[in-house]
Amino acid sequence: MKRDLTGLFRRASVEPSTLDEQKRTVEVVWTTGARVFRQGFFSDPFFEELEVSPKAIRLDRLNNGAPVLNSHDSAGLSSILGVVERAWIEKGEGRALIRFSEREDVQPIFREIVSGIIRNVSVGYRVNKFEKASEENGVPVYRATDWTPFELSIVPIGADDGAKLRGLNETNLCEVEERMAEVETAQETTENPAETAEISAPESAPEAAPAEVEPTEAAPETESLERSRVSEILELSRAGGVSLASVQTWIATGEKPENVRKEILKMTATTETITTARIEAGAQDEVKTRAEGMEAVLLHRAMPTTFKITDQARAYVGMSLSRMAEEILGDSARGMARHQIARRALMTSNFVEILGNTANKVLRASYTAQPKTFEPFVVRSTLPDYKPAKRVAFGEAPDLRAIAEGASYETGTIGESAETITVAKYGRAIHMSDALILGDDLGAFTRLGQLAGSAAARLESKLVYDVLLNNPLMADGKAIFHADHGNIAAVADLTVAGMSAARKLMRVQKGIDGVEILDLAPAFLVVGPEQETEAAQLLASTIVPNTVATVNPFQGSLNLIVDSRITGQKWFLIAAPSTIDTIEVATLEGMSGPELTQETEFDNDCVKFKVKHVIGVKAIDYRGMVYNPGPA
Repeated sequence: MKRDLTGLFRRASVEPSTLDEQKRTVEVVWTTGARVFRQGFFSDPFFEELEVSPKAIRLDRLNNGAPVLNSHDSAGLSSILGVVERAWIEKGEGRALIRFSEREDVQPIFREIVSGIIRNVSVGYRVNKFEKASEENGVPVYRATDWTPFELSIVPIGADDGAKLRGLNETNLCEVEERMAEVETAQETTENPAETAEISAPESAPEAAPAEVEPTEAAPETESLERSRVSEILELSRAGGVSLASVQTWIATGEKPENVRKEILKMTATTETITTARIEAGAQDEVKTRAEGMEAVLLHRAMPTTFKITDQARAYVGMSLSRMAEEILGDSARGMARHQIARRALMTSNFVEILGNTANKVLRASYTAQPKTFEPFVVRSTLPDYKPAKRVAFGEAPDLRAIAEGASYETGTIGESAETITVAKYGRAIHMSDALILGDDLGAFTRLGQLAGSAAARLESKLVYDVLLNNPLMADGKAIFHADHGNIAAVADLTVAGMSAARKLMRVQKGIDGVEILDLAPAFLVVGPEQETEAAQLLASTIVPNTVATVNPFQGSLNLIVDSRITGQKWFLIAAPSTIDTIEVATLEGMSGPELTQETEFDNDCVKFKVKHVIGVKAIDYRGMVYNPGPA
């Protein structure tokens, strides 16, 4: 059999020095995707692998001038050592050209890099998508198939041993690594003598091994134990992603595998915080200005009367969506066909964020502009989570009584009746393909936000009017409009007589204690389109329609609300929500309306937009609402 010895450890390639002292630049390998053990702060321990491919890594943050930090320290500007000039993927490695600052405090670090003393590199990144790849000794292995690096750091210890400054005194490192591979090969040769002739050693293997890993003359039994010890240490080191220097020391000093295992767990627990730093570098002013300008142009095209052209947007007026994608890609778009630019842009977070922000703002503007006839008679609120929340409808306050000189205040009680309200999640996912960018079909794109905003507003209206029309049960086990609640009027046309009878029902409603009359008055007349004209005449006329010199008592006293969801001759009287609770409309805290998020789907060359609206509607008190079914 043949073994690929170069795959035993992940490391930087041995190439001519890339350091340019005059320009203060050097190439680095910032990831090889090496497997690293994670303790898991909120989860069980696991192994993490990073897929290193253009499809998996979002390089735009690095290529937009990401910072080079001192050991992931983002607490202040003094921690910035330099800047990433360019980042790319090559031969299964993440590589970058970085340039160091000329500041006086950076000079000592740069000199140590020139001399080869400092050589470790680490990357701060966010994992967008994990996939379970396998298991190793019962520990799950998760592969990051979509992740975003956002800063590079010069560090004393890195979790990925292959992440190095390239071309700086690498010879000894390679010799140690390849000799360790030879030791493992020799072990396998001894264990499988029949296959010895088929084992191929690397052509670049050094002629002599360092003394600390050279097999020694020993009795067969002792030699077998030593081979087993070295093999186990090598396996532990591969899984833990520790440095070769540490492995060399453990082998040379005769460290036991169980002690090595404990040491690796300590080391990886320390490096976890370093390599997964969550502090993101802020976007450059130029990138931010460009994004805001493009968003303003797209918004103006979608809703010109709502969104105006800004100063930073003038440079992008008349620019097609495809041309904007090319502008964002910059030099990397040179030589690309239009379909390649479109697909590449959909994998660039800057472009996708511009599309998402634009659609989100159009969605909110459309949602706000959409008529919601129910707003005047409902109460708006927010809930902290999806759990049921108790709403209390208080009864009448106890009567105030005269207090004699020096006497104590009498204690009264307030009755209460509890209703509960919860919010639920509503949403839809919509895909935008690269074909829309190629065809500059901006109309289809912006209509996404408009239609989603209108849909969210319609959902709210449906939920509110469903409460009136479907007459659901309340906490007492009875429907909102029920004979026992005294809020169903005798069947009547929309006339002064019918309105008077319904108004009286609301006037005589008593508190929960059933003692005091609340003396409520209707504020809104709610009807459907079939009675809109009749209702408008009734509320506007100074005299009763179809009569002679009879004063209309309802003239100008009620606000007319017409909604097409109300059919037939039915109508409602509703009190002002400031005088008594009626219907409550609750949203999730921090989400006052619908929201739109987006994510790139690499396999389908498209962006998936997800529209979400979290809302709950509930009748809180029946006494401020009266229903008349109207004549059949």
